[in-house]
Amino acid sequence: MVMVEFVFVVGPLLVFILGIIQMIVLQAAELSTVRAANAATRAAIVVLDDDPQYYGGEPRGQAPPGSQRYREIQRAAAQVLVSAQPPNRTPKNGSLFEAIMTPDRNEDLPGLLEAPDFLIERVRVDVTGGDSLDGPVTVRVEFDYPCMVPLGRLLLCRDGERELHSESTLPNQGASYDY
Repeated sequence: MVMVEFVFVVGPLLVFILGIIQMIVLQAAELSTVRAANAATRAAIVVLDDDPQYYGGEPRGQAPPGSQRYREIQRAAAQVLVSAQPPNRTPKNGSLFEAIMTPDRNEDLPGLLEAPDFLIERVRVDVTGGDSLDGPVTVRVEFDYPCMVPLGRLLLCRDGERELHSESTLPNQGASYDY
């Protein structure tokens, strides 16, 4: 009888605690997404006004999906979101934690701090503005975050993922001269 009561009490309590843990992890990832949107907006201000020769002749002031300018803005957002990745989603050459904790692997740190390709593919950016120096630049970042907490992800994440999104607007302070 005691075992049955134990299961009826501990089962829902365990699901509740794992749900709270997943909610905390999602909130931390949401904060990283806000920071990623800010970083992507700062990158867009620079990239949109940069010389076309560095971007295969692409015109200034626009970053359509698939363009080099778009990929640079996307990479800036993904670089921040490296910190929001669950531990089992680290690059194949090891984890950031292992490189920090193992002195002989410290030379691996620069490569591990780069945003891996699989992460860059999960980040979408939408850039508006930037076609004039007078207007603001707005970047919206969307990120498919993989929920990893057992049972907690069933409560808070659809299909094991949750789409996080954030938007940032900054004044365009790009170059005011022609190349």
